[in-house]
Amino acid sequence: MSSFTLKCLAYIFMIIDHCTIAFEWNSGFRCIGRMAFPIFAYLISEGCRYTKDFKEYILRLLICALMSEWIYDTVFKDEINLFFDLNIMFTLALSVLGIYIFENLRKYDFFKIFGCFIILLFIMLAQFFRFDYGFLGVGLIFAFYFLKDKKQQIFALFVFTILKYSSVIWGTIAKEFNILFLRDFVGYVTTHNIYSVIFSFMSAVFIFFYNGKKGFSVKYLFYVLYPMHIFVIYLAILGNFDYNL
Repeated sequence: MSSFTLKCLAYIFMIIDHCTIAFEWNSGFRCIGRMAFPIFAYLISEGCRYTKDFKEYILRLLICALMSEWIYDTVFKDEINLFFDLNIMFTLALSVLGIYIFENLRKYDFFKIFGCFIILLFIMLAQFFRFDYGFLGVGLIFAFYFLKDKKQQIFALFVFTILKYSSVIWGTIAKEFNILFLRDFVGYVTTHNIYSVIFSFMSAVFIFFYNGKKGFSVKYLFYVLYPMHIFVIYLAILGNFDYNL
């Protein structure tokens, strides 16, 4: 399974997820959407390994993120905000920037002391600005990048899935230590969470069968597709089309 095939699958899962939110489909469809981010995270880590120009890679992601934010906010939020609750492309761009800085500092003596702090800094930034998937999202991309063995990567995905969707764990921590930003998770334990865990980890199947090949080359298509599919959803909402499932 090539990276092109994985991207196509990830986009299909993501579009299903976004349509479920926008058109208020049965919440079960959101579980299918849980498979999208782990695949995107894996592909970003692979992109960091093979990119010839980190700066261009970051710039492409950042431009896509900025172009998408206004329509993302319009469809999925009540107001346009370029500082908090940012779309997934910002999460991906921040992760690539963190890996780029990390790799460039390897040659310095102080790296052994401050290397882990660099990773921690970017994880904290993702949470502070409430990027989509927050600190867990950036952490998963870092894990995929730094762990070379596929079994270790799949274990990292398992840990991510448990931490992301096990509300009982976060709820307990929030109560015990009175951590404000975790309070949203308190008491939120539903059947939907259980299926989200299952489907999120099912993305490991697609990652396992990735063959390391690029596949069909469409360099900019997926950067255009992200804002475009949200814009199409926006037009459908304006047109009052009924897509209830």
